[in-house]
Formats: sequence, C-alpha cells, structure tokens
Amino acid sequence: MSEINTSNISENQFFHQLVELNKTINKLTIQYEKSQEENEANRKLIKSLTEQLDQANATILDLSAQIRLMAAQKYGRSSEKRKPDKKDDHDQPSSPSAETPAPGASARKRPVRSKARKPKESLEDLIKKMNLPVTDELHELSEDQRICSVCGTELTPIGRKLVRHEVRYIPGKLEIIRHYSVSYGCPECKRKSRDPRYLPGEFDIHPVMAKAPESLLFGKWVSPSLMALVITLKALYQLPVNR
Repeated sequence: MSEINTSNISENQFFHQLVELNKTINKLTIQYEKSQEENEANRKLIKSLTEQLDQANATILDLSAQIRLMAAQKYGRSSEKRKPDKKDDHDQPSSPSAETPAPGASARKRPVRSKARKPKESLEDLIKKMNLPVTDELHELSEDQRICSVCGTELTPIGRKLVRHEVRYIPGKLEIIRHYSVSYGCPECKRKSRDPRYLPGEFDIHPVMAKAPESLLFGKWVSPSLMALVITLKALYQLPVNR
C-alpha cells in the first residue's frame, strides 16, 4: 500500500485558505455563542424591569385610589347631606299629589324664623352678678399741681373718667373698686380763648387729668391685696383655688 504524500497538501495554497477559514468560523461561532448568552441575560433583565414597572404602576393606582377616597371623606359631602340618587327617585311610584301641588300650598309655607343672637353681657350686668359692694375712688391732683402753667390760675374740676376696675380684699370681704381720674381745666384760659382781643391759640385750654395708680396685672381686675390672698391660700395653706 503506497503512502500518501502530505507534503504537497501542506504546500497547497487552498489548504492554507481552508485552515484560515476554519479558524474564522470558530471565532465567529464563539462570538455568536457569547452574543446569545448576552441576549439571554438582556431578555431576563428586560423581563425583570418590566415586572418592576408593572408593580410600580399598580402601587401608583392603589395610592391614587386611597388619596381620592381620603379627599372624598375629608372634603366631600357628608352622608346626612348627600342627595338621593336619581335611580331611586325613578324607582319610587309617583303620586298625583306629589306631582301637582295643592292650590294655596305656597301660602301655607312655614315662615323661617331667624334666631336672635343673645346680647353680650355688659360690664354693669357682670358686676351685679358678682353681688359685691362697689366703691368709687377719685384720683385728684395735689394742691401744687392745680396751677395753670399758662396764666397761673387755679384749676377747677371739669369731669372724671373711669380708668379701670379692681377687686380688693379686705379681711372678711371682697369689694369692687372703680378708679376714676379727675379732669381739671383753667377757667381763665377758657374765658380768654373766647375773647376776640387775644390771638387764637394763645391760651392752652387742654384739660389736665390726674394719674390713677397702675394695675398690678395689665388688663386684669386683681389688686395687690387679692393677689396676696391667693398666694397665701395656695402656697401657705395648700388650699385648691378655683380657676
């Protein structure tokens, strides 16, 4: 049996092209398999992202429904004021008396009564309800302050003004004190201001008001004696104080 001469085959140009083509085919096959694996991974990733997107959309729809329900419960019409459905109205049989109003029915309508507002309790009514004795205190100017700063004439009282109230504690009882500030005016300046011989505005006729003592607590009726009583009962004797 004769041996095959392989030297001519290895030197053949077509043989070398065939080997190169085989290598190229192997490389392409490997690249194809890798691309197939990448495509499979991408398909799995796309499927996972699609499922997550569907879950997110379902969550959004659920939350939107909850928001609408909460808004309807908070801002919507209550069940007592809700209008009846039209379907229920059509289901009910209509009566002739309901369709055609009786003559003179509008004249028999009950008049709407307006609810009168209760008048606010006045300060005098409050003082009467407290049932405490009331004492007026006048605060006047001293002797040296009753001199007009323009002409030197003695000032005369022309009125008084209620400044404030306070509740004062006297051992054994309480009483309401009304503080009044007395107003003073100069009669000479008033007379000269009306005299045409003098220039307008030459004499000041503004009244002078005596200063009343300030309250212990601004805007309150509490006096020092009442405050001392409350502190003594609360701190010393440990008695409950009705607020």
